[in-house]
Amino acid sequence: MSTKNVVFNKLFKAKTELSKKVDLSLIGDIDDAIQEAESTRINWDNTLTDLYAELFDVVDRFKNSENLYNEFDLQVENVKTLFSNLKDNLIDVGVDVNNIPLTTDIQSFLNRSNDVYAEQVHASGIFNKIRQN
Repeated sequence: MSTKNVVFNKLFKAKTELSKKVDLSLIGDIDDAIQEAESTRINWDNTLTDLYAELFDVVDRFKNSENLYNEFDLQVENVKTLFSNLKDNLIDVGVDVNNIPLTTDIQSFLNRSNDVYAEQVHASGIFNKIRQN
């Protein structure tokens, strides 16, 4: 074989090996990119899992809040009924309800209960908007 052919064959063989090395380098880059993307996916999945847990916790806490409000509302209705009965009894015996010191406390309590009602309506509205989205 001539020298020229030997050199040409070696150059061709070297070029083929170099091409294989470049191809292997691309495979390594792809593997690195996959690992990076997989790491990001795991972080996303963990973040979403935590977010769902927090949302479920908020839902549970809001349901608890609603239950407490409903219990409070029943208690307010009981106070209103008792106060109404007290007024009727005072009228029967000829006593002016405004002369009873407890009347002011009862009225203050009932006014505060109206504030609680307004706040519950507001909170329910916000929670419903959150659930819709």
